[in-house]
This record gives sequence, structure tokens and C-alpha cells, in this order.
Amino acid sequence: MKTLKVFSALALFSILFISCSQSNNAGAVYYSNNSLSEKIVISTVQQNAGNVFTSKNVNLKLASSPFFNEHLNNLELIDVINVSYAINDVSIDVSTATIKIGDMVLPNFDVSSGTTIQISDSGLISTIASILQEEGQITFSFENNFASQVDLEIDVSIEVRGTFVN
Repeated sequence: MKTLKVFSALALFSILFISCSQSNNAGAVYYSNNSLSEKIVISTVQQNAGNVFTSKNVNLKLASSPFFNEHLNNLELIDVINVSYAINDVSIDVSTATIKIGDMVLPNFDVSSGTTIQISDSGLISTIASILQEEGQITFSFENNFASQVDLEIDVSIEVRGTFVN
């Protein structure tokens, strides 16, 4: 019985010593959501005859959020919650446009679906999460040949959830 008491006291002392020697919040897991959003502005002036090729891109960066920027070294996992892009003028024909995120071609804009395209392909979302995890950013790009003068804005948004371990 005396041996059990001594062993219990020793175990308790060891646990207290170990917990006191660790820095505050060591091993703590915390989560944060972030919305990465950018806008592409496309404005063309029609030249004499022929089409005007337009290519624009924008980088969506995890570090755009002050919290993510401060805790980027502790980032363990990125989950992509939502990916979408919206066009401000559905009267402009962008059916022949090439729209990409990273190297992946996104579905083209369909006027009948409204002004926003939601990306729901789980493989595509998983790949976006992997690229954000590895590189900290991903590029959204738009390419098209316009036959007339165009003033167009495209808003892209990626909602992410970061898992951080201190």
C-alpha cells in the first residue's frame, strides 16, 4: 500500500512537472475560417476590325487574412468550403472564354444559371485545397477573344477553414 502511495505521488509530480515545463498552448488545436476574394476588371476598346484577346488573372492568397498571415507557420490543414465566381453583366457573351483556377479549367458561365457559378466538383475542390495547402495561394484566370467593346467584372471567392496546431 505504501508503495502505491509513493508511486502515485511520483506520477502526480511528474505530470505537474511536464505540464509546467511546456509553453502556453503548446499542442493546442484551433480553427479559423477565411474568405479569399478578388476581382478581375476587364475593359477592352474595340480596334478597327477583328477580335481583342484578353487575358487576366489574380492570385488568391491565404495570407490576405491577418489571422492566417500571423499563424501560417502553424497551419496543418486547409478545407475548402465553397468556391464560386460571379460575373457582373450576363449580356456579355463569355461562352468561349477559358476560365481556370490553377491549371484546372472551370465550368463556363451559363446565362441561364444566373450570375454566379458554384463549383461543386469534389475532386476540383480537393485539388484547390491541396494547392492552397502547399503554395499558400492559387491563381484564377480568364481568357477570351471579344468581338466588341467590353466592360466586365468577375468576382472570385474561395471560403476556407484552416486547422492550426500550436
